[in-house]
Amino acid sequence: SRLGLLPAVAAQAAKLGLEAFSSQALANSLWGVARLSSTLDQSEGGFGGEGTCAEKLCADVVEEVARRELVGFRSQEVANLLWAVTVIQGSVSPSLSAALATWLSSNTLRQPQELSIGVWAIAQAGESGAAALHSLLAEAADRVVRSPSGAQDFSPQAVANLVWGLGRAAPSVSPLVVHPMLLALEREVCARGIAAFQPREVAALAWGFARIPSPAGNDLWPLLLDLAHQGGLKAFQSRQLVCLAWASAARARLVSTLGASSLDADRAQQEEMDWGGENEDEESDSDSEDEEEEYEWEEEPIQ
Repeated sequence: SRLGLLPAVAAQAAKLGLEAFSSQALANSLWGVARLSSTLDQSEGGFGGEGTCAEKLCADVVEEVARRELVGFRSQEVANLLWAVTVIQGSVSPSLSAALATWLSSNTLRQPQELSIGVWAIAQAGESGAAALHSLLAEAADRVVRSPSGAQDFSPQAVANLVWGLGRAAPSVSPLVVHPMLLALEREVCARGIAAFQPREVAALAWGFARIPSPAGNDLWPLLLDLAHQGGLKAFQSRQLVCLAWASAARARLVSTLGASSLDADRAQQEEMDWGGENEDEESDSDSEDEEEEYEWEEEPIQ
């Protein structure tokens, strides 16, 4: 197994002491372990018996990073850490979320890919990530909604990651925050065409848009229908097809409940609205009434 060296690496890191590692070394080490875990073939059994070792190493790195409060970390290192911790542990810990919130008070995740990874990771952190998520979404809104270039600088992967993160965060975030970004991202998707996105990115887009009762998405679904008619679904894996099926059903239920004309009216209203980031504490009304039918799309982005 390619993970055969992991116990030895972890032991040597413990011997040296993680306090001796630079911020770049900490981020790169954990990123490498997480990347390896996400790309292992099914035949290799993933982490196997060494999963505990990887999780222990991750916990130790997170403890050291939180102790440093991310002081001296560059934006790429922060993004790599967030991605790696989420892949290995499933979510960012409260201590790392708190350190990130402090870091974001005087720093930003500069590149679109870094920002989308940040939203993707912190959206899964729950209540402990609320402060960091607010900062990240404010930054995303500045770039996607208010910037003249919109989301043009975002790669297809970054667009998909950001939509997924918005979908995951939506139940705890005001629609006034989420909807304008979704509309801007939908315009970008339509301008590029669905062919610009890989199957996993298409699945993430569909999941994110379908999870939020929003006027955004009206123009996306015809693109997905054209993709199906043209035989484009042949490249999709079974899990991605399941995600598309759930998203289509959820969207159809939304249109049936609210009506297409209502969604169009809401869309026009949202396009005229300029969110200033002052309504974060408003309660979201986007929770699904049928929670048992919710489909969790947990595919992780690859940097």
